[in-house]
Amino acid sequence: MGRRTYDSIGRPLPGRRTVVVTRNTTWSAEGVERASSPEKALQMAGQDHCFVVGGAEIYRQMLPHCSELCLTRVWSTVEGDTKLAIDLSEFEVIEHTSVPASKRDDVPTEFLRLIRRNSCGK
Repeated sequence: MGRRTYDSIGRPLPGRRTVVVTRNTTWSAEGVERASSPEKALQMAGQDHCFVVGGAEIYRQMLPHCSELCLTRVWSTVEGDTKLAIDLSEFEVIEHTSVPASKRDDVPTEFLRLIRRNSCGK
């Protein structure tokens, strides 16, 4: 995950290895590994299946390396200053679940799992 996202969460994610990508060579946090670049984080992960956890900048940097996306769409208009464009034509939907608005969640949501086209089974 990116350092700003880590700072907003304030702790390692439970039950998993947490690698924070930051150029700050003096940054550290208990229970967290630091990587100086997205490429270094990928080297640290080796062949392990890993997930990228925001924010937008780390997603932009890691997206070219991703063979699979887990995408949550919340169909609501919200205010914000950060946007992330993903060319979904590079991916194929292999799972899709729609959750309609309800008393519990007042906006419809979709959960999609996509794989990169021509990823040679990676």
